[in-house]
Amino acid sequence: MPHLQANGTRIYYEVHGKEAATPLVFLHGLGSSGQDWELQVPVFAEDFRVVLIDMRGHGKSDKPAGPYTVSGFAADTIAVLDHLQISSAHVVGLSMGGMIAFQMAVD
Repeated sequence: MPHLQANGTRIYYEVHGKEAATPLVFLHGLGSSGQDWELQVPVFAEDFRVVLIDMRGHGKSDKPAGPYTVSGFAADTIAVLDHLQISSAHVVGLSMGGMIAFQMAVD
Protein backbone atom coordinates (compact mmCIF):
# COMPACT_ATOMS: atom_id res chain seq x y z
CA MET A 1 0.00 0.00 0.00
CA PRO A 2 1.59 3.28 -1.03
CA HIS A 3 1.76 5.93 1.65
CA LEU A 4 3.47 9.29 1.63
CA GLN A 5 4.53 11.37 4.62
CA ALA A 6 2.90 14.75 3.88
CA ASN A 7 2.73 17.67 6.27
CA GLY A 8 3.31 15.43 9.29
CA THR A 9 0.76 12.76 8.32
CA ARG A 10 0.92 9.48 6.39
CA ILE A 11 -1.36 9.83 3.38
CA TYR A 12 -2.58 6.80 1.46
CA TYR A 13 -2.85 6.98 -2.33
CA GLU A 14 -3.31 4.71 -5.34
CA VAL A 15 -2.30 5.12 -8.97
CA HIS A 16 -4.03 3.24 -11.79
CA GLY A 17 -3.66 3.27 -15.56
CA LYS A 18 -0.88 4.30 -17.87
CA GLU A 19 2.03 6.20 -16.30
CA ALA A 20 2.54 8.35 -19.39
CA ALA A 21 -1.17 9.23 -19.70
CA THR A 22 -2.80 12.49 -18.65
CA PRO A 23 -3.29 12.51 -14.86
CA LEU A 24 -6.84 12.45 -13.49
CA VAL A 25 -7.26 12.93 -9.73
CA PHE A 26 -10.44 11.85 -7.94
CA LEU A 27 -11.09 13.45 -4.52
CA HIS A 28 -13.68 11.93 -2.16
CA GLY A 29 -16.23 13.54 0.13
CA LEU A 30 -16.30 14.03 3.89
CA GLY A 31 -16.18 10.83 5.92
CA SER A 32 -15.40 8.67 2.91
CA SER A 33 -12.33 7.48 0.96
CA GLY A 34 -10.92 6.91 -2.48
CA GLN A 35 -13.07 3.77 -2.62
CA ASP A 36 -15.93 6.07 -3.64
CA TRP A 37 -14.46 5.93 -7.14
CA GLU A 38 -14.04 2.14 -7.47
CA LEU A 39 -16.55 1.89 -10.33
CA GLN A 40 -15.03 4.81 -12.26
CA VAL A 41 -11.38 3.75 -11.97
CA PRO A 42 -11.41 0.84 -14.47
CA VAL A 43 -13.11 2.95 -17.12
CA PHE A 44 -10.94 6.05 -16.74
CA ALA A 45 -7.70 4.06 -16.24
CA GLU A 46 -7.96 2.95 -19.87
CA ASP A 47 -7.08 6.48 -21.02
CA PHE A 48 -5.76 8.32 -17.93
CA ARG A 49 -3.28 7.98 -15.10
CA VAL A 50 -5.86 7.86 -12.29
CA VAL A 51 -4.83 9.01 -8.81
CA LEU A 52 -6.94 8.31 -5.71
CA ILE A 53 -6.05 9.89 -2.37
CA ASP A 54 -7.50 9.16 1.06
CA MET A 55 -7.52 12.52 2.81
CA ARG A 56 -6.03 12.71 6.29
CA GLY A 57 -8.54 11.38 8.79
CA HIS A 58 -10.17 9.21 6.12
CA GLY A 59 -9.79 5.71 4.70
CA LYS A 60 -6.30 4.26 4.97
CA SER A 61 -4.57 7.58 5.77
CA ASP A 62 -3.53 8.45 9.31
CA LYS A 63 -6.09 10.08 11.55
CA PRO A 64 -4.29 12.76 13.59
CA ALA A 65 -6.09 14.86 16.20
CA GLY A 66 -6.67 17.78 13.82
CA PRO A 67 -7.69 20.44 13.10
CA TYR A 68 -8.74 19.45 9.59
CA THR A 69 -9.04 22.19 6.97
CA VAL A 70 -9.77 22.34 3.27
CA SER A 71 -6.46 24.14 2.72
CA GLY A 72 -4.69 21.35 4.63
CA PHE A 73 -6.35 18.69 2.47
CA ALA A 74 -5.31 20.67 -0.63
CA ALA A 75 -1.71 20.84 0.64
CA ASP A 76 -1.70 17.08 1.23
CA THR A 77 -3.04 16.52 -2.29
CA ILE A 78 -0.32 18.73 -3.79
CA ALA A 79 2.30 16.81 -1.77
CA VAL A 80 1.09 13.52 -3.28
CA LEU A 81 1.10 14.99 -6.79
CA ASP A 82 4.60 16.42 -6.25
CA HIS A 83 5.77 13.00 -5.02
CA LEU A 84 4.35 11.44 -8.19
CA GLN A 85 6.01 14.19 -10.27
CA ILE A 86 2.65 15.38 -11.58
CA SER A 87 2.74 19.11 -12.33
CA SER A 88 -0.81 19.40 -13.71
CA ALA A 89 -3.88 17.19 -13.73
CA HIS A 90 -7.59 17.06 -14.27
CA VAL A 91 -9.23 17.06 -10.83
CA VAL A 92 -12.68 15.68 -10.01
CA GLY A 93 -14.09 16.24 -6.55
CA LEU A 94 -17.23 14.96 -4.85
CA SER A 95 -18.67 17.26 -2.15
CA MET A 96 -15.69 18.06 0.13
CA GLY A 97 -13.46 16.86 -2.72
CA GLY A 98 -14.90 19.66 -4.85
CA MET A 99 -13.97 22.16 -2.14
CA ILE A 100 -10.43 20.76 -2.10
CA ALA A 101 -10.21 21.00 -5.90
CA PHE A 102 -11.41 24.62 -5.74
CA GLN A 103 -8.82 25.40 -3.04
CA MET A 104 -6.09 23.87 -5.20
CA ALA A 105 -7.14 26.06 -8.12
CA VAL A 106 -7.18 29.18 -5.94
CA ASP A 107 -3.78 28.37 -4.43
